Amino acid sequence: MFVSCQQEQGCTDPNAANYNIEAVEDDGSCDYPPEIDGYTYDVVTIGDQVWFAENLRTKVYANGELITAVLPEWQWWSTTEGGVVVYGEGSSYCNSFSPDIDACDEAQSFEEYGCLYNGYAVEDTRGLCPTGWHVPTDSEWKVLEMELGMSESQACSTYWRGTDEGTKMKSISGWGGNGSGTDEIGFSALPGGTRIIDGYFYDAGYYGGWWSSSPGGPGIWRRNLSKDNSGIQRNYTYRTQGLSVRCLKDVE
Repeated sequence: MFVSCQQEQGCTDPNAANYNIEAVEDDGSCDYPPEIDGYTYDVVTIGDQVWFAENLRTKVYANGELITAVLPEWQWWSTTEGGVVVYGEGSSYCNSFSPDIDACDEAQSFEEYGCLYNGYAVEDTRGLCPTGWHVPTDSEWKVLEMELGMSESQACSTYWRGTDEGTKMKSISGWGGNGSGTDEIGFSALPGGTRIIDGYFYDAGYYGGWWSSSPGGPGIWRRNLSKDNSGIQRNYTYRTQGLSVRCLKDVE
């Protein structure tokens, strides 16, 4: 009798995210965790999308060029170039409502929340995300929200929408005022606060805001989560706002 012992194909690199210990022959399918500016990111699959499971913290564009670190208040609201900052960094006013850290201490804030970017950095053609990843569009945010349970009409509306979709996105700790969530999808959203157009830092511990890459009104569409609301806010804001960024994997 003839017995065929077919060798299993797959990813044979232990450093890859999809390493197959039983694979004997590498088939070129290895998928590596995203890395930029010396930091490797955790990711999470939600429906058909793959997201960063933490906020972006790079201070360089995808091509390695530095993002302008705009610190003084007057430079933050007056620039038309991409800017990056850590919550609490270089400002005369900062508040912190985090139950876990002093968010106005920039070292603690960077470790917990990553960086805040203005809208000009989001739109810069050099890119904020690693190769194979991008800042999600407004429509791609809607796909995530509908995966969480929103109807299409809810996802397309503005201001606060949905029922418990925000709670599902929020981390199980780190939110002040009993505002933490269930994190049942692994998005692990933390309240990284914002730098508003006057250059001051507000509401870390109470509030988190994330950019899309889609223009809207006089600015860019964004998503917001709050300790006081279980839904997700969709509105647009000026490019001089400082918000967090999550990257989304490109569709092959």
